[in-house]
Amino acid sequence: MSHLSICLPGRVIQAQISTPASVTPGPDGDPSDQREKAAYEKGRTEAERALREQIIAQRVEMGEAAQTLLTTLREARAEVVRQAEKQLIDLAVEVASRMVSALPIDSARVAANVREALGACEGASEITLQLHPQDLELLEQLPKPDRPLDSVSREIRVISSSSIQRGGCVVASSAGVLDNQPDAKRRAVAKAVAE
Repeated sequence: MSHLSICLPGRVIQAQISTPASVTPGPDGDPSDQREKAAYEKGRTEAERALREQIIAQRVEMGEAAQTLLTTLREARAEVVRQAEKQLIDLAVEVASRMVSALPIDSARVAANVREALGACEGASEITLQLHPQDLELLEQLPKPDRPLDSVSREIRVISSSSIQRGGCVVASSAGVLDNQPDAKRRAVAKAVAE
C-alpha cells in the first residue's frame, strides 16, 4: 500500500493507494487477474484525478481568501491614515493655540488684533468695538500715533466687556459681526486646515 501526502498552507491532503497483491496468472492468463489490474488502474487514475481537482479547488479558495484579506487590509490602512491625519491636525491646532495663548498679552499684540479686526470692516458704518477692560487699558497706554482707534477716520464706539477674551476683540458693524477672539481664531484655523 502506498501513501501520498500533499501539504498546503493550513491543510494536509492524504491519499492511500493500494497495490494489488502480486498474483501470478495461471498458465492460461486468467482473465480475472487482468480485470483486477484494470480495475486497480482505473481506481488509481480516478483517485489521482479527484485529488488534483481537490487541490485546484483549494488553491482557488485560498487565492480568493488571500485577495479578500488584501482588500480588507487596504481598506483598514486607508481608514487608519484618515484617522491619524485628523488627529494630527487636531494636535497641531491645539499646540499652536497653546503656544499663542502662552505669549504675554501686551499693548502691541492688542493693537495688532484691533487693527486686523477694523481692517476687515473697511467701508462699514456704525462700528462698535468690544474689548476686555485690561486690553482697553493697554491700548490707552500707547502713544497717540500707535493707537489703532486714533488712526481711523470714522467714529468707533468702544465697549469694555469682561466677556471678551484677553488679547481678542469683537467688532459689530453694518457689515456684520467679526469675532476676533483667540478661541474664534483657533476654530477658524481648525476648520480651514480640515478642509
